[in-house]
Amino acid sequence: MKKKLYKAKKNWVIGIIISAVFGVNTGITVKADSNPDINNTISQSVNLNQLQESNRQGIDQQIKQPVIPQNNVQQSNWNPTKDQQLNSYINQYGQQHGLTFQKYDGSTSMPIDGDYPMFDITKVQDNQNATIGYSKTGNDDYDYNVVAIYNHYQGKTVPSEFHDTYWFVFHNNQPVVLEDSTTNGGTVWLNNEQAVREWDSKTADNMNNFQAVFTQIANNEPIYDMQDQGNYAWLDNHSLNNGQLNISGWHATNKAINKNIVILLF
Repeated sequence: MKKKLYKAKKNWVIGIIISAVFGVNTGITVKADSNPDINNTISQSVNLNQLQESNRQGIDQQIKQPVIPQNNVQQSNWNPTKDQQLNSYINQYGQQHGLTFQKYDGSTSMPIDGDYPMFDITKVQDNQNATIGYSKTGNDDYDYNVVAIYNHYQGKTVPSEFHDTYWFVFHNNQPVVLEDSTTNGGTVWLNNEQAVREWDSKTADNMNNFQAVFTQIANNEPIYDMQDQGNYAWLDNHSLNNGQLNISGWHATNKAINKNIVILLF
């Protein structure tokens, strides 16, 4: 019947459909009750209008929903990918410097002293009232959010003595490396690199290197390849004036880590 109606009444059927869908006044009037197929067509058109109105209301409702600006969404300071990068670097660093590190897994006690780490008795030397705790994201409600702990046990007879334990934390959303060598039990004291350097330069050198890489990883920056032991140099400028040779350039090698800088004058 619809096919037959289309052929016989092509013009006004198209007019009804256009008017129903697009809201266009075609100026065509028909008697709805004169043909059951017309009633059916008008009913379908009304239903289509109701569907369009329903969809329009749904879209309006979605538009009215508050949208949180992307730059206001808090991003995690730390994640498993960054944690793996740090772990690979620490292991590589240990191999190159003859050091063995044990990583804290977030729950199992480390063989240092008691149930180490014990966050409730841990203090930061220069901020003793600050709170500190373990955090997988580095964004928890501590003043110092600990994302990783690596202990270097020096192999003495008592596990709690002669250890260098490095704490990787976020303080005010900034990556910071702290160190603990507490041996007398009780409060665990975490020190910064400057304080450690006053009594142990090698441990301070480790902290300095760890701080640099920790910052690079936290900021999604590439870290340098410590396995590369090559020598790289470049001569920027050279000149000869009155028998005096003047040169400028640079030289870099991973073998120069923690070495003094030597400037040669010709």
